[in-house]
Amino acid sequence: MLSLGAVPLADAQSRWVDELTQAFATSNIQFSRSGSNVPFVPVAFVDSFTYSDVDVTADGVVLGSFRQSTISQGAGLPVLLGPRDALMVGEWVSWNRFDTKSGGFQSFDVWSIGLPIGWLRQVDDSRQAAAFVMPLAQKASLPGSDWRIDVLGGAFGRHVERDDFWWVYGVYFDVGSGDDTYLPYLGASWELDEQWTVSAVMPWPAVMYAPGRDTVFRFGAAPSGAAWTLASNQADVDFQLGSWDFGVSAQKRLTGNVWGKIEAGVGGLRSLRVSGGDWQGPEFDLDASPYFSVGINFRPEIN
Repeated sequence: MLSLGAVPLADAQSRWVDELTQAFATSNIQFSRSGSNVPFVPVAFVDSFTYSDVDVTADGVVLGSFRQSTISQGAGLPVLLGPRDALMVGEWVSWNRFDTKSGGFQSFDVWSIGLPIGWLRQVDDSRQAAAFVMPLAQKASLPGSDWRIDVLGGAFGRHVERDDFWWVYGVYFDVGSGDDTYLPYLGASWELDEQWTVSAVMPWPAVMYAPGRDTVFRFGAAPSGAAWTLASNQADVDFQLGSWDFGVSAQKRLTGNVWGKIEAGVGGLRSLRVSGGDWQGPEFDLDASPYFSVGINFRPEIN
């Protein structure tokens, strides 16, 4: 029995991670078969993003601008249920600050809280099945705002064609306060050699270069945004701000399984959808803007 009173907390955490990693290594679940330098995906992270001014335009007229700042944190706890099954229970929290640069708009915050839970089964040596569901709650600091509740989820299959190539397929859904979405899903990952990997796994397509085991560069895209609901004349009006971040990041192992990250790029393909209630306003156009990000994450070494 490990006593926290007998060893430092950091040592206790290190032993727990080693025991968990060893348990997965001796199970039938296979995450990787190659010798790629690209590290395993983060199971815990803290990220901050700062975007420059974004102009909001409607019918060719600039209505104002805002500056966005985001801090997000997430973590997942993997639990081995048996030699072929694993459960992942997690949490995700995000804070978006919108500082407006026009007297006609009010600065505000949007909080997002998600509780994902997922299941993975190793069907045979080349196939895996997985599913997840995540209740997501979002709320703005604006007057009349209430919690907006959505449920995200999906079911997927992963097929390993070769040690260096696999593809994934399935269905994804997003239902709740706004418009319901149901989409088919298809993605793939190809390890060109131990340094280069091309990932077409949406919504995070990327090319990754890892010259060694302690450094990785990522050239790719990732979605960002926020959603909130406001009461208007006894009816809810839903706001959905969407964007894609196109950038380059450099990540370095700081110690053990802890990695640091810096990233820069452009937030583009922005959109602001307004629906529900008696809304009859114009279509909004939002400019692209540069961004900068720093973060820290935890990547276990699982093969």
